[in-house]
Amino acid sequence: MDTILVATDFSQAAGNAVEYAVRFAMRLNAQLYLLHVSQAPAIIGDVPMKDEEAEIREKAGSKLKEQVEIIKTETAGKVTVDTELRIGDFNEELESATEVVKPSLVVIGNPEKSALDRFFFGNHTVHTVKHLRCPVLTIPPERRFSGIHRIAMVYDSGLEIDPLDSGMVSGIVKAFHAELHLIQIGEKSGFIASKATRPGALHAMVKNIGANYHFITVENSYTGIVDFTEKNRIDLLILWPGIQGSSEDTKDRIYNKQFILHSHLPVLSI
Repeated sequence: MDTILVATDFSQAAGNAVEYAVRFAMRLNAQLYLLHVSQAPAIIGDVPMKDEEAEIREKAGSKLKEQVEIIKTETAGKVTVDTELRIGDFNEELESATEVVKPSLVVIGNPEKSALDRFFFGNHTVHTVKHLRCPVLTIPPERRFSGIHRIAMVYDSGLEIDPLDSGMVSGIVKAFHAELHLIQIGEKSGFIASKATRPGALHAMVKNIGANYHFITVENSYTGIVDFTEKNRIDLLILWPGIQGSSEDTKDRIYNKQFILHSHLPVLSI
């Protein structure tokens, strides 16, 4: 059974992420792994404050148990939930947890922040998405789950999608009985229709589930995609390839951090 790891700090934004993770787990027949990372307590000299750490563990552990009970009640026990509490740096602990758990998907909430917070912490979410070696679904702070009926996938036709990635996309489309819209961005003169349907994992996926093809030629790809999602009432945006392990001059030329930080839609970065 696949595992969906969802990180929570018990905030409203994290609560929305948990809600999405639960819905995905139910539809994809996956188990849920609930992870909370608390900041390490202050160190006086060379000795950490053990009493403070014990208090952190007690409070966070209690909240995790409460959340598990809520999930079990809402799903009538249909979703298996495991939990883990870690103390340390969020990015380091999350990366370490994914190496151990090996989830098929990680879900995180994108906290609502002021302009100053975004300046200092905005790259926190981007760092998470970029450095994890698995698909990451980021949920905007104001977004509550209301179903997934239309999915847009922005892709690079010059690259061949990995069969595992195409399997995840087709699995999500089928599980939610959603429409799939494939979007290619670039110069109109450089568009070759045959590339979109050439043999390969993407071709097999489309043949299996069907899709609507779109080509967008705009100077600002971010604006063009946002306009498309609004006009077509898209519920989930998939970026392939995402920004995991990317260099600034390749994947970020289309799929930049604006989507993760500012999108009003859940963004699945593969």
